[in-house]
Amino acid sequence: MFEALMSDAVFGISASWIFTLIVCGVGFGVCVAVRLRYRSVLSLVMAFLVTAFMLMLHFVDVLPVKPYKRFFAAIQLGLTDPEVMALLHREFPNGGRFPVPVRYDFRTNEISFALDPKESAWNAEAIILYLDRGRVVRKEYSRD
Repeated sequence: MFEALMSDAVFGISASWIFTLIVCGVGFGVCVAVRLRYRSVLSLVMAFLVTAFMLMLHFVDVLPVKPYKRFFAAIQLGLTDPEVMALLHREFPNGGRFPVPVRYDFRTNEISFALDPKESAWNAEAIILYLDRGRVVRKEYSRD
């Protein structure tokens, strides 16, 4: 469960059903093997805890990385600046649980978003959008 939480903190991977099902399957498989070998009741409790934890991790944004990656995935080529900002505020509403990523306009044709410049864990996590005639033509994700 610790590895799943750390993977989620770094990659926001728990949003993937594949990851969630693999971790649940491995955890459940180990618990069943322990149950069959030692007849341990604790293994059944652990199987339940692993499954509950992974489902919670899938559905709840524990850290800001997962909504940030959803924001990046939602950005489509051809979107305008106001449409991109609407996507950002859908994932990071004002007054929400996580601070809204900071926007930087370096050039007239480039927008950058920093996840959280004040937090050392995510201060270099960035999304860079390249615009042409006010529309997104390319996007890049830079991991911390």
